[in-house]
Amino acid sequence: MMRHLWVFAAAIFSFIGLLATRCDAWNSTAHEAIALIADDQMSPQTKSAIFAVLRNHPRLNEDLLHDQDRFKDPDVAMFVRAATWPDMLRYPAHPMNHTEHHGRWHYVDYPFDLDGVQGPTPDGHWDGHSDPANLLQAVDKALTELKDAATPADRKAIDLCWVEHLVGDIHQPLHAVSMFSKEYPQGDQGGNLVFIRNDDNQVMPLHTYWDCIEGLSLEPDDVRKIADRIERDHPAAELKDRVSDLTVADWAQESFSLAKSVTYLQGTLPHATKAEAQSAPESVPSLPAGYAQRGRATADVRLALAGYRLAAVLDRIAKQLPSPPPGNPAPSSPAP
Repeated sequence: MMRHLWVFAAAIFSFIGLLATRCDAWNSTAHEAIALIADDQMSPQTKSAIFAVLRNHPRLNEDLLHDQDRFKDPDVAMFVRAATWPDMLRYPAHPMNHTEHHGRWHYVDYPFDLDGVQGPTPDGHWDGHSDPANLLQAVDKALTELKDAATPADRKAIDLCWVEHLVGDIHQPLHAVSMFSKEYPQGDQGGNLVFIRNDDNQVMPLHTYWDCIEGLSLEPDDVRKIADRIERDHPAAELKDRVSDLTVADWAQESFSLAKSVTYLQGTLPHATKAEAQSAPESVPSLPAGYAQRGRATADVRLALAGYRLAAVLDRIAKQLPSPPPGNPAPSSPAP
């Protein structure tokens, strides 16, 4: 049954991909797995501080706890769902879409230049007041507000959702790149305009393929198995030196390098343009032999690093959170 659901969901993703201009993230499966890996690594003290911040979310019950029964622990349910919350905002029907949805925050486009075509270099520095122009600036904004005692409690909860989400996003190789070439003089939007045929004979954007590379199931047991497998195959001790690097720009450069070598195959990946995929989907080339296996292995390591680094970032945030001012005690947990 699950296999049929996966194929059905993948077909929907393929159809949507033909219409999309820019996707925003790993899918929810990957983001939830990253959150579970981080939850496994965090100390009880860090969890207590982070969960207390999230409980101030303006849509705690509607968005973060609406399906808390999926997990035995409502705090874990809240934390895992927080990692996906920025993607909920993409939908116009969401009450906070107009105020909190920021499409540009999900990626930073370092140019992968081919054919002598050069793309613009992104500015990773946030000026401290304007709306961030990319993921690096957005993380800077969120971390700055979390450390500021003057930041309202509900804003800090929103910032924490963004931190969870963006730490995941920047570990997806196609969230740190845009390919520029004669075929894509304005850039390929992180692989959203590059179309491929996957091993199940489905046509989709390269970006969608990578977003969904860990599967589409949201069954808690399935997500737990993904997290367990990744932690078993790539334990934190094995990645200790890389996990200790908490510079977001370094993570972006890691993803940029992998995008060029693994995702685009240094510019040799067989593909079709969006127009070609729409007019003649049967002509879209299949992925090369071994591409799926190498891609999945790469994604596993990226999710492991994302989870371990997220735990480290949250530990640092927990230690930097200012104490509530006298007379304003922290709110207690809502009743489940």
